[in-house]
Amino acid sequence: SDGKHLVSVSDDCTINVLDLSTGQRTETIKKHASPVFSLDLLPNDGIVSGSSDGMINIHDGYNTKSFKAHTGG
Repeated sequence: SDGKHLVSVSDDCTINVLDLSTGQRTETIKKHASPVFSLDLLPNDGIVSGSSDGMINIHDGYNTKSFKAHTGG
């Protein structure tokens, strides 16, 4: 993280980016069909998210790549 933004996930299927200096939402990403439960920030400012829809998404600020999560043994 750059120390200027907070990134949060939600059960409304979104990822929200907030500007810490203003408290305002600067971006909402809605690429999941189910609640988002996991998030990781990449060194290149990308975001990896996972949700109960079984998908893992990688967001780079311009594009989203989606992958089906492994579900069994």
